[in-house]
Amino acid sequence: MVALMVACGSSTGTVTGQTLPGSQNQPGLSSQPILPVPSGMAVPGKLMVAADPTEAPLVYFDHTNRFAGFSIELLGEIASEMGLRLGEVNINGDQIVPGFADVAHRYDVGIALQPATTELDSSAATLEYLVGGLAILAGSAQGQIRGPDSLCGLRVGANRGSSGETAVLRQNEGKCHSTPITYLPYDDDLKGLRDVQSGALAAYVQDYAVATLFVRLFNRVRLVPHHFNQTPEVFLFALTNTALRDAAAKAFDRLRKNGAYRTLLNRWGMSEGAVS
Repeated sequence: MVALMVACGSSTGTVTGQTLPGSQNQPGLSSQPILPVPSGMAVPGKLMVAADPTEAPLVYFDHTNRFAGFSIELLGEIASEMGLRLGEVNINGDQIVPGFADVAHRYDVGIALQPATTELDSSAATLEYLVGGLAILAGSAQGQIRGPDSLCGLRVGANRGSSGETAVLRQNEGKCHSTPITYLPYDDDLKGLRDVQSGALAAYVQDYAVATLFVRLFNRVRLVPHHFNQTPEVFLFALTNTALRDAAAKAFDRLRKNGAYRTLLNRWGMSEGAVS
């Protein structure tokens, strides 16, 4: 059982007493690793990842204070295909890109806190590993909700100042102009989900990856297919280390072809977010 800190938008909530996947053992090294291993690794024989463990379910600390999450498991598989073990560095998310220039060279790859942007692409080499975006979490009795356009006239929540809030307000400027959504901003995502459970809200708009977590934690709440306003979630590499980025991309391509990537997506309830 874990007490999990979930950072969503501008708020942080605590989900206690819930079972989430713990850290996984490193998969066995590939018998035919991607070669050659790029030179200049931070630690010989390892792929060192820098991550901020506050972004469940992508990366978080489990009940043993070890890194866990979909992104960590996927990087473990990528490392194995490269004939490497995975090592982790705990770091504030906004320090990952600047840290690539650190002479100490503590890590090789970072997990971006935010979806890829043009600005991010200009400061780091990126590898898209998940199609993120926004998702709708609807009450179990709200079967008529099938996407953003079906929210018109309903009570809908989102985190204050988040991209979910922006999406709801834009619906009121567009498709829902004549039958507007009654929008309720929340400073606590967990209170919003409880209101969906109770029927006080018809739906809550949330980051896609986080929504896949909340649907595990809250009964009488369903994840509406399909997520929208899609944006790529990415791994980060130093701009000067394109050889490592290319090797990781080859390993990722191998995982997509052999089914290991799909298995991980299914395990985490993120099959809609598959990178083709």
